[in-house]
Amino acid sequence: MTDLKRTRGDTHPVVRVVKSSETKATVDISTWTILISVSTKPFPADAASLVFSVTANITDGPNGEYQWAPTDAMADNIGRMFFGVLATKPTEKETLEAGLYTVIEGRK
Repeated sequence: MTDLKRTRGDTHPVVRVVKSSETKATVDISTWTILISVSTKPFPADAASLVFSVTANITDGPNGEYQWAPTDAMADNIGRMFFGVLATKPTEKETLEAGLYTVIEGRK
């Protein structure tokens, strides 16, 4: 699990590169859709605890790079939450990462 810590109001992007767990080579994600969900519960069974979700931008598909950023309204949620990154591939879905998502008080 990976944890993310941000300051209230931060809307700068989170940039990630997908690599093979076996070879450590970058993975071509050009045909994927990646959804980031932030919830009040880890691995929720439904959307009742959903705080926000956002679709990532594939910034360099052949080299496995994507990024996502919360909107101003999304970045205004303070507290300890949980996030998950779900990749929808042409034939399957895979959780790329999940962890604690903490937003601390800061500028507004």
